[in-house]
Amino acid sequence: MENIVVINENINFLNEIGNIIKKFNYKPFLFHELSEALKFLEKNIPYLLITDLFFKKVEPVQLWEQFKLLNIENVLIISDNHDNDLGSKVIREGAIDYLLIPVEQDQIRLILAKLKIKNRKNRFNPREIVTQNAKMLMVLKIVESAARSRSTVLIRGESGVGKELIARMIHEKSNRKEAPFVAVNCAALPESLLESELFGHEKGSFTGAINSKPGKFELANNGTILLDEITEMNFPLQAKLLRVLQEREIDRIGGQEPIKIDIRVIATTNRNMKEIIEKKEFREDLYYRLNVIPILIPPLRERLDDIEILSKYFIKKHCELNNLKDKELSSEAIKKLKNYNWPGNVRELENIVERAIIICPYQVIDENYILFEDELENIYNENFFENIPGKTDNMGSNNGTEDILKVKPGTTISEMEKKLILETLKSVNSNRTIAAELLGISVRTLRNKLNEYKKDGIEI
Repeated sequence: MENIVVINENINFLNEIGNIIKKFNYKPFLFHELSEALKFLEKNIPYLLITDLFFKKVEPVQLWEQFKLLNIENVLIISDNHDNDLGSKVIREGAIDYLLIPVEQDQIRLILAKLKIKNRKNRFNPREIVTQNAKMLMVLKIVESAARSRSTVLIRGESGVGKELIARMIHEKSNRKEAPFVAVNCAALPESLLESELFGHEKGSFTGAINSKPGKFELANNGTILLDEITEMNFPLQAKLLRVLQEREIDRIGGQEPIKIDIRVIATTNRNMKEIIEKKEFREDLYYRLNVIPILIPPLRERLDDIEILSKYFIKKHCELNNLKDKELSSEAIKKLKNYNWPGNVRELENIVERAIIICPYQVIDENYILFEDELENIYNENFFENIPGKTDNMGSNNGTEDILKVKPGTTISEMEKKLILETLKSVNSNRTIAAELLGISVRTLRNKLNEYKKDGIEI
């Protein structure tokens, strides 16, 4: 039975949530004293932490940072405080949700259902490297050696090759594996925020700094920090990072004294370092500080011998996640995959395989169901599913699903589109994000389509 820790100063609320948790067959640990809860959490990592952030004598932002340092994977905030900024912050930084009291039983049921789905996904290790390619096997040997050191690592490679995967593997094989792994996407944060995010700030150091805040380097102390897409960092900030690497200390914005840190730095980039250094977009001295252990991950088009084993892995993974019987690729489908250039690398391969197992109603996936980016519009052609071979004798057992997307002559494209959308949504248990991705449309477009169908009296 999974443990769920609940922290709240309202004893009536605690008992109410505790009863709901028991009803769903989980074991609740209830705390109305924050100090007692923190002592428990230092020794016990729960399946889920349900907590308020507003306690006496504790700043909510500092308490949130404390929970993050405890490495609790699943945190749900429930409070009667309508702090939208704080709610947005904690969700952005990994909280499951920020709910306001009173909370309905169905809200808790939905959260627990999402966690079950998440755990099913985690049965396929999201950090597993599947390869038989000689170049990739050499990369893994370098990872083993690099992990034993504290040296800085620079990982280069195109988008989608698995740079963050390699970075996490280095951390998990190191003697820092029990300490934090903190990832920062340098391309995702505005320049005005990146310095504060990395190095932290003191209260009153700039407009809006109402509290002191530790930066990512402090949060990762004794562990590993990943600077993802480091070449997007501006030139002045590069100089500050260089000093961090040289002196092993950081300066908060507005701080009076430097703060010593013991940290492993891993950086990634998808750009040509030589070119951006020549263009004066990146400091050459910083490059040499970062490039102590260089790792170059080959693109998928240079490791075609991995296509088949990666495809089998993704088929097994997504068949299980979507409650489908195992499928397989035809020889022509494999050939089509190997003849593609793979601009999106392994990430693109997984998307294409996932799409194929959802769209194809048969056990053996024919090459016609392997749809690359420029072929997605084919799905909406009137005769697409009519023209694809579908007999049991040449496609394998179809388990009675041959009519899922069968379209009669004369059916309008609009009707066919509706059938495809509704069946895809059904196949992924009404998960609109996954359905939209498989269909090659945005979530907003999917939502608009479903609203149209509701007006026609169709129950969604």
